[in-house]
Amino acid sequence: MEWDASELRIVCKRFELGAEANNAEQTALIITADGGLKKVMTRSAEKAEVMAYVDGPFESTELRGYDDVHAELRGKYSDKLAIDPYHVERMRVFCERLGLACDGQYALDRIRNLRIVDFGCGGEPPYGNSCERGFQPWLARGMHMLGADITGVDHNYPRYQDGQPKTEEWDFLHANITREADLNIIPNNSVDIVNANALIGYNDDAATSPSLLLQGWARLNDPAYQKAERTICEHALRVLKPEGLFLINNEFIYQKVGGPILFHLKRINGPGLNRIESIQYVDNSIIDWPEA
Repeated sequence: MEWDASELRIVCKRFELGAEANNAEQTALIITADGGLKKVMTRSAEKAEVMAYVDGPFESTELRGYDDVHAELRGKYSDKLAIDPYHVERMRVFCERLGLACDGQYALDRIRNLRIVDFGCGGEPPYGNSCERGFQPWLARGMHMLGADITGVDHNYPRYQDGQPKTEEWDFLHANITREADLNIIPNNSVDIVNANALIGYNDDAATSPSLLLQGWARLNDPAYQKAERTICEHALRVLKPEGLFLINNEFIYQKVGGPILFHLKRINGPGLNRIESIQYVDNSIIDWPEA
């Protein structure tokens, strides 16, 4: 999917609302898909977040409200699984960060055109490991419900039933994300958005998944962690389409830039980390190799 500036706006600045401004309109600075900057007016929100607007609050698009989607998720899974409201909220935050939702609604016609991969989507640990319990794949479930083509990747299955792993309606890849060979099944240049939330720490030790290295919490300066983080970012860069987006921890947005052969990740909503932006991907698929 090509990020046409007339179709997508990405939030690049957030603000905290003062008590005196709770009912006032606020000015937000956003970055357009063509790299330009634009100021827009956005309504105040209970959680003090700037929402992305596309020529107004999605006036000409098919919409679905947050509350209806969350109610459907709860109705579908509450008889089988305990639902943590935080994980249900992942879908809303994910869509807002990427300009796919605003004003309490999801933009369905845009979401349904997306190919998404969620690294570390969440799953049910087979032995009830307390550090993972409750981290269910709500983003994958919810985005599938909205019509997105989404694949969740995790070393735990979405759920277990009678001691056996059980998948769901959406695509699931059972893989160890830190092993390079495990993710090669996802084709090059095939994905619009890669998501990695609560998987790599990025700039915070505490944000690292306790199961990333399958050995508990990892420090950012741990060589094993750094190797795992690089493997994840390399795969994100490889599978993304040119101009595709990589969302880390529901906050940091990188874009696949460069070409036609050499690509890298560039953060588009603030300063990026050199260790991520220095990673390169050489796409030799367009080279006309001579026959041997």
